[in-house]
Amino acid sequence: MYNVKNRDQCGARGRLRARAYRHTPIRMEGKKMAKVTKDMIIADVLELDEGTAPVFISNGMHCLGCPSSMGESIEDACFVHGMDPEKLIGELNDYFEKAAV
Repeated sequence: MYNVKNRDQCGARGRLRARAYRHTPIRMEGKKMAKVTKDMIIADVLELDEGTAPVFISNGMHCLGCPSSMGESIEDACFVHGMDPEKLIGELNDYFEKAAV
């Protein structure tokens, strides 16, 4: 159920940081399309495709490089920013659908 990245995700003190991915990438005509969910970490979405940055920015999330984005879920960030997570997730999934075509 979970894929874990480890060695390449070491923290500043060399500790092992593991990130759990609950989404399942979908294959479409040889291209990989991700299904974004509210429990995904913002940095993980950006890692899937840096082109998602404008989607976050247009929704009021301007500090994509801040430490919070490295460990904060989309749902948590939307709560802090007073946003509807379903709207952002819908726009991100639309982005990935268009990118897979």
